Amino acid sequence: MKVTLIAAVTIDGFIARDDVHLSTRWTSKEDTRFFRRLSAKVGHMVVGSKTFKTFDRKMAGRKIYVYSHKQTVENSSENDIEVVSASPKKFITDLESRGVAEVLICGGSSIYTLFMKAGVVDRLLLTQESTIFGAGVPLFSEPLKTKVSLDIIHNLSDHVFYRPSNIRIDFIWCVFSLPIENCIHVEMIMANCSGSSWNSVEIMQYVRSLELLRALICGWNA
Repeated sequence: MKVTLIAAVTIDGFIARDDVHLSTRWTSKEDTRFFRRLSAKVGHMVVGSKTFKTFDRKMAGRKIYVYSHKQTVENSSENDIEVVSASPKKFITDLESRGVAEVLICGGSSIYTLFMKAGVVDRLLLTQESTIFGAGVPLFSEPLKTKVSLDIIHNLSDHVFYRPSNIRIDFIWCVFSLPIENCIHVEMIMANCSGSSWNSVEIMQYVRSLELLRALICGWNA
């Protein structure tokens, strides 16, 4: 079973200005379309109760697992939800027993941290938005020490793909290298990037200059 952590982050590493800041209010239309397509395809999403409160529409065709200490949560949009409180490992094992092939971990910060610390995440799917908040909710709420491997850069704006020559990619469209021991694979998605044909040197300079993943995840080797 595949466990994918998906998030949109600002250049300075935030996922929202505060706990009630809905991602679709600040992210690009390209990222919104991408998330809707992927979540519809996967069909299974994990969110925290605070993040779920920000959902203002029905997510048809998706099963949403809401982490909460309460037995019930408000569901004004009548989404297909299941309230859960089990540990990430036990939860993922339960989903596997039900035949679920993949699940998206969709936030917020405490849920991202919970699943990363549990060691169940196979892939990080990060959209790099050209936005700076200066302060806000970070991707992870606690220090982590996790090694990651950058697999692919995908420009949502003009559909330019870049494959680093020293990284193995098994399936370029949506499935990436099988996880190796103690390593999580990362797909960086760049939204609203101008230019239709960045060359490899320009992209690598861009990635190396960000220091984004260094700030977010301890132990990453550029």
